[in-house]
Amino acid sequence: MNDRAALVNNLTRALVRMPPEEPFALRLCRAFTRLASADGGAISLGFPTSERTVLCVTDDLVSLLEDVQDTLREGPSLEALRTAQPVVSSSWDEQARRWPVLMKSAPPTVSSTLLYAFPMLPERTLVGVVSLHIRQNQPLTQPVDDLAFLADVVGAAIIGGVPEGDGDHVLWSERDKISQATGMIVAQLGLSPADALAVLRAHAFAHEASVSEISRSVIARELAFSHTDSRSDETEA
Repeated sequence: MNDRAALVNNLTRALVRMPPEEPFALRLCRAFTRLASADGGAISLGFPTSERTVLCVTDDLVSLLEDVQDTLREGPSLEALRTAQPVVSSSWDEQARRWPVLMKSAPPTVSSTLLYAFPMLPERTLVGVVSLHIRQNQPLTQPVDDLAFLADVVGAAIIGGVPEGDGDHVLWSERDKISQATGMIVAQLGLSPADALAVLRAHAFAHEASVSEISRSVIARELAFSHTDSRSDETEA
């Protein structure tokens, strides 16, 4: 199992632990936030040349921060959307120099908070940003490169971003395999079919494979998921 597959497996396990009644994007955001050991996060959709839409937020503070950024046109989420590069903060002073208007307008509770933003680039196409906030004395528990990759995975799970081989011209037999694999993930993880298909897309992105190829690995039990076994016996597809 390669490192990237392990990261996606960890994200999948964190996703399963989220409240099932919440929307999929919010649960995925919470899972990403938990893996980073951050205090909260948000997912926004958009492109550098257009207005963005905040898809979900985990808490009131990140909701306020995202709203203020849209009003002031300044901040890490907008910077990540504009540059398609991770935005990492090392201190409050750095943030004050980088986004002076935002920091002056932020509530006092933000004074000990560091802000991060990771562009979602499935198939190298910018589709939005995953943003995080964390108390200044608590470092992120995942390397920035790993979080940047997982942001791409989140984009693939939400938007798609799968190879052309999974387009409308996929043979019906391949679609049957995808449906069968989706059903197996539903049984293993207790997810809805739509969520299980998103998990398939995420793993296809991580393995640089098509959804059809990943589905065959699931059917052959070369790739397995379990909400009861935290070790998971996933092997590289």
